[in-house]
Amino acid sequence: MFVFLCWLLPGCQEGSAPSGKIEDYLLKAGGLVISDAEFSEELELKRVAYAYGVQNDPDAYNTLVIDLVSQLSEELVLRCAARGKGIVVSAQELQAAEDGFRADYPDDSFEAMLLENAISHGFWKRRLGIRLLMDRLIQQDLRDRIEITSREILAYYTRNKDEFESMKDEAALVASLRMEKAEAEYPDWIKTLEGTYPVSINRVRIEQYLKPMKAAIEE
Repeated sequence: MFVFLCWLLPGCQEGSAPSGKIEDYLLKAGGLVISDAEFSEELELKRVAYAYGVQNDPDAYNTLVIDLVSQLSEELVLRCAARGKGIVVSAQELQAAEDGFRADYPDDSFEAMLLENAISHGFWKRRLGIRLLMDRLIQQDLRDRIEITSREILAYYTRNKDEFESMKDEAALVASLRMEKAEAEYPDWIKTLEGTYPVSINRVRIEQYLKPMKAAIEE
C-alpha cells in the first residue's frame, strides 16, 4: 500500500472531501482548477514520452504521476499570479505565436508532428497559451526587476569570455546575465507566490491515478 505525501509538494494543501463526497477538482488554486480530463491528457502525453514499460513499473509510474502533480501545481501558482497582476495573452497574440511556430514546419509537417506525438491541436494550443502567460509573468515580475550594474557586466564577461568571445553586444550580455540572475532568484520568488496562492490537492482523486505498490519483500 502506497502513501501519497502531498504535503511534500511545493505550495500544496491537502484537499478534503466533506461528508464522504469526492470533489470534482484534482488541483485548484485561486479559482483555477485542473480537472480529471486535463490531468488525464497531460498524464497520457507524459506516459507516451516516458521510457517504454513505465506502465508496468508501479514505482516509475507513480513517480511520473507525482512529478506531474508538482508541475501542474507550480503552473497553477504562476497562472494565479499572472491573473492577479492583470497579465493576459490575447487570442490574437496566441494565434501569432502559433503562426510563428508553424513557419518552421513547411506544408503539412506541423500537423504530422502533432499526430506523430499523439498531441491534439487543442491541447497543444492550450499548452502554448499557458507557456506564453507564464513567460510573460516571469519576464515582468522577475527578469525586468533585476538590476544590472556595469561592474557585474564586466565580471560576467570576464567569467564567460571564452563563451562570449564573439559577443560584443552589451545588450546581449545584459540579457544573458539577467537570465542567469533570474534563474538564481526563481526558487525564492516562486516560494513567495506559493504562499500567496496555495494549491489544494484532492488526494482522493490523485490516488486513483497511482498504482498499488508491490508487497514488500519479507526478510
